[in-house]
Amino acid sequence: HSTCIKTFFSLKKHFLHRIVSYYSRNTFEIQATAAANGQIEPSGILYLPFGSTQSYTITPEKGYLIDSVFVNNEYVGNDETYTFSYVSENATIHATFKHQTFNVWAIAHENGSITPDDTSVVIYGSTLELNIVPDEYYKIADVYVDGVSVGAVSKYRLTNITKDVTIEAFFKLDSVTLIASAGPNGKINPSRSIAVAMGSGMMYSFIPYKGYQI
Repeated sequence: HSTCIKTFFSLKKHFLHRIVSYYSRNTFEIQATAAANGQIEPSGILYLPFGSTQSYTITPEKGYLIDSVFVNNEYVGNDETYTFSYVSENATIHATFKHQTFNVWAIAHENGSITPDDTSVVIYGSTLELNIVPDEYYKIADVYVDGVSVGAVSKYRLTNITKDVTIEAFFKLDSVTLIASAGPNGKINPSRSIAVAMGSGMMYSFIPYKGYQI
């Protein structure tokens, strides 16, 4: 408190009168609150003198972000700090929070698909399972997660997601092995085992020996 003393003297019936007046500095109330998943410091109610300055720090919990800060029920942004620079009235400050989210980009190259495809938005610490399916006559060649091969897998589970992730699937023509053989008294050409792409064709010649027919 600051005190102002005013003294008055008067003579009346030979008595000296002294009058002293006291003045106190105005104080104001600031109430700080935070919603779930974060905090504001200092919290609660502060009583501050007129013209003073007071700063607040807003901190989200792990996996959350500051969503909004309201001063006297008016949105003032989502910064980590807020300062009342010249206190001249009662005030409130309130902070809210939201889940931190990340993008999972799923890319299927030609001749196959991946689900969920395109972009999935997931919250901090969540899990996402992706399925990779080749088109007919194709098979999975390789799957990459953030540029690192995880093999020719048909399913991949992302767990405890804490950053953006890219998953890519590549495909190639599937193949089958053709084994050709001929009984006695003739031959087949080609007669060796041959791997051919699925959906493709293969020409064989059947040649009987002299005196025989197919």
